[in-house]
Amino acid sequence: MQCFRYRARVAGEAEIEVMILVSKTAGRYRLQSPSLPALWLVTSELVSRLRRHFKEGLALSVLEDPPLLDLFAAVDKHLASRHEVPLPQTRPAKLSRQSPLKSVLDSNS
Repeated sequence: MQCFRYRARVAGEAEIEVMILVSKTAGRYRLQSPSLPALWLVTSELVSRLRRHFKEGLALSVLEDPPLLDLFAAVDKHLASRHEVPLPQTRPAKLSRQSPLKSVLDSNS
């Protein structure tokens, strides 16, 4: 079995290690990481590269259920960070969508 170690940096977190364990004979990959976002980042890239390499005949499966509590915690953290970013003012946004022709037509009548 071969082991590849990658370091991923996810927003708001320190650099995190993701390990890819490759079976020499069975053609299997096992990915491990303490961080779900980092694991997703490397898994997504690995799947993309495998699909490009094996145009047909690629079967992907997951042996364990995903850690949903970790997933929900990552979503909550993302939403909390989104709420910290100030939203643009709604009044200027509304005014920019109004047509100037409407006011010209109203003044001519």
